[in-house]
Amino acid sequence: MVNHGRSAGCLTCKQRRVKCDEEKPKCRACRRLKLNCRYRTKYANLRIKDETHKFHSSTKVAIRHVAEPDAAVPFFLQHYATMGRDVASTRGFYEMLVSVYARELQSSPLSLAVAAVAEVVLALWRHNSHASDLHSRRLNRSSNSYYTQAVRALRHALDDRNERGKPATMLAVLSLQLHDNVTAVYGVQPATRIHHDGALSLLPFAAAPSECVDLDPTTSAYVRNFIFHSEISSALRQGRGLDPVVAEWIGDRGLKGVSDNPSATLDAIGAATAEFQARYIRRRRGGGGTPLSREEMDAWRVRAKCIDDQLVLWAQTLPAHWRVLRLVRGRLGDDVIDASIPTYRSICEVYTCSQVGATWNIWRVQRLLLTRISLSLLGSSDREDGQSSRSPQETGVGRREMEEDAAAAVGYIQRLQELVDSICYSVPFFLGNRARPSSMSDFTDPAILFPRVGSSPPPDAARASQLVSGDPYEQHFRRHIIAQGPWHLMNSLSRLLTLFADHDHGSIKPAALLRQGQHEWISRQFVRVVSLLHLWSVVGIGDALAGDSSAEDIARGVRKGAVYMTGP
Repeated sequence: MVNHGRSAGCLTCKQRRVKCDEEKPKCRACRRLKLNCRYRTKYANLRIKDETHKFHSSTKVAIRHVAEPDAAVPFFLQHYATMGRDVASTRGFYEMLVSVYARELQSSPLSLAVAAVAEVVLALWRHNSHASDLHSRRLNRSSNSYYTQAVRALRHALDDRNERGKPATMLAVLSLQLHDNVTAVYGVQPATRIHHDGALSLLPFAAAPSECVDLDPTTSAYVRNFIFHSEISSALRQGRGLDPVVAEWIGDRGLKGVSDNPSATLDAIGAATAEFQARYIRRRRGGGGTPLSREEMDAWRVRAKCIDDQLVLWAQTLPAHWRVLRLVRGRLGDDVIDASIPTYRSICEVYTCSQVGATWNIWRVQRLLLTRISLSLLGSSDREDGQSSRSPQETGVGRREMEEDAAAAVGYIQRLQELVDSICYSVPFFLGNRARPSSMSDFTDPAILFPRVGSSPPPDAARASQLVSGDPYEQHFRRHIIAQGPWHLMNSLSRLLTLFADHDHGSIKPAALLRQGQHEWISRQFVRVVSLLHLWSVVGIGDALAGDSSAEDIARGVRKGAVYMTGP
């Protein structure tokens, strides 16, 4: 039997033991004293029946709503905000979302924004190839309704000075941006940055002292760092400098609040990488064709090396559970990497969870950007052997310097190939042997295999073949990697295809810097990801993927929609 309590007054007056006039949304007493007026929700005392078994999950998620439309919100929170996430590797959005969301009313901006995102996500999983228009009214009516209500509720929240800096308000804005990102990717259109800019505008309020008594400064710091991460990721994608607010914040205070978190530490280095890349692009475009002097070139290379050294140090100081385990097909037995799992050079690198693996690929892409710039500074990126096509007379440098540059170019190319190799080695971890468009049945399909089992990468390769594939953690791992893996890999592979595209480089052929056949292998895996995510039918590329250049064009289109998403 449901008990709604003896008083309909607000909770604040009840705690103060004063009479409440029960006026809504805020009673007169709370308005007069500028207190946080909260009413008991309709479902506050209801006992929630755990029905997550309907999604075949072994992990229970505390979800406050009794019923959500189509169970979209429980599905989204379970598979994207809970599984594969932990504070030790958090970027500050998904890991904070469930705890903050659980305290919110159903009419709050955050609850409505999450519902809008969840409806879109679940629609993708229930996707029917025979009715593939994901932008039809039938599939998006609920999402659009929640989105509109969320924007309306958010406007009211932003008018309240106590609400502006709350984590719930910032998470609501970020959830709306996520909704826009997903719909932009599937609409093959550039993403709008209205909510991204809105999140940036809230940073001063998040940092300022608040009159709100229930503000959690730790949660606020995590969410603030996610806003930094989104801006840094976007700047790296677009080749631009950081927003002045973020640049000033990082310059003055750094990424405080999660200083021992590897993701935040990497973002701090990423900020330097983004600014370096932006300055280089401006110099190249604004130089009027004037070549760099020897002193300028050396200065650019020294700065690139300084940032790269920080990235190398980051990898060397990671905690044990972040370490990469490399597996080779056939070395430990067929049960480690099944024959049905596509690999590059028969190698797979595995991680504790998809978030850790995705962060490693962000690290690799940052190093790739620095290496490509360093290589182009030498003027030798059009030669696979690292030898410059210009004579000493043309460059104005001596023979010894030319030889040093050639040796440096060889080193850059080797580093570049090793970094690309590692991203290729991560493909089996994220995709396993999956090949068909994703569906709800994937979560319980025993035919889907991954080269990774157990609760964490074993301390030595000898244990890899001894892990039991049926333990509960492996089931948890399977579900989160099935849900999140293709999205993470979409970012990494699309970055490789655009970074090594042969367009707009004149005589330079960046793809020639890769190993023989590697560019084609990357293109095939990207097409595979496109198919898994149902982008195939949406983009309309069924007949357009005959050649590698088509995959590059599609990668560019995907990146336009994903420009404000996290990742490389």
